[in-house]
Amino acid sequence: MFTDLAKNSTCVQESKSLKELNSWRVGGVAQYFAAPNSIESLKSVWHWAWARKLKIWVISGGSNILIQDGELKGVVISLHEMRGVDHVKTGDQVIIECCAGTSKSEVAKIFLQNRLAPAVFLTGIPGDMGGGVVMNSGIGENRVPREFGEIVRSIDVLRIDEKTGEFSLNNILNSQIKWEYRHSSDWQPGVIVKVTVGWSHTADMQVPDGVRAQTKKRVSTQPLDLPNCGSVFRNPLGHKSAQLIESCGLKGFRIGGAVVSEKHANFIVNDKGATAGDIDKIIKHIRETVLLKTGVELIPEVAYIGEWD
Repeated sequence: MFTDLAKNSTCVQESKSLKELNSWRVGGVAQYFAAPNSIESLKSVWHWAWARKLKIWVISGGSNILIQDGELKGVVISLHEMRGVDHVKTGDQVIIECCAGTSKSEVAKIFLQNRLAPAVFLTGIPGDMGGGVVMNSGIGENRVPREFGEIVRSIDVLRIDEKTGEFSLNNILNSQIKWEYRHSSDWQPGVIVKVTVGWSHTADMQVPDGVRAQTKKRVSTQPLDLPNCGSVFRNPLGHKSAQLIESCGLKGFRIGGAVVSEKHANFIVNDKGATAGDIDKIIKHIRETVLLKTGVELIPEVAYIGEWD
């Protein structure tokens, strides 16, 4: 069933399966679901939910999230249709403006065309630009740049006044955002709708080779042939999560259809019809085992969507 919202043709769908909207290919059904393709259509959906006092869950590229099994109460808003990118050369900078749902790979192409270092960095991370800001996505290699906070110039955040239902669009500069390892803050509340990134326009002829090397490494070391969310755990200070997990003999550990990858121990893959519950149990088991055997506490990068115990 579809409920028309406004002249912009945005609609809310009831009982929408969420399995194809996340990289693990697990999860249940959204009570209501919408995929706006513009700020105006996002406002329409958001106001519709606000008027009905429904909880809102925002997803985008679907990497680094674990969506609960069963029915997810409220409205799931996916930003994956909010795509679009443009770039300009201003002085000694290449500036790229993109909608939040734009894939990192699209932005990487522009940096690659200009032979700029962020092309190598972005080649190593899945998902979209809005999610990259939320997670302060990064790579393990010691290179510049290696985290989103190094390339972001500003973000646009849409907010709603919970009392009146009125919207405001706020431009927030990099310096106003608190950047931490795999996390960003001080831009909330609201939904990121646009990300502006940039880099000094100093061409590096080694960048294409770096992109090829990064792609080759990713293919050879990560289980890209099976659904996964990318790295499950942050790297603790002075440690590598994959090495800790492997040292505890957890490669190949399975619960239901979910298994710790034999190729990379910091990946949990959906091997044979896994559920979100299977993956959650493995995450908990890994944390308990690694803490018991090594004394190191692993912190998940994964954002849990839904009502979890």
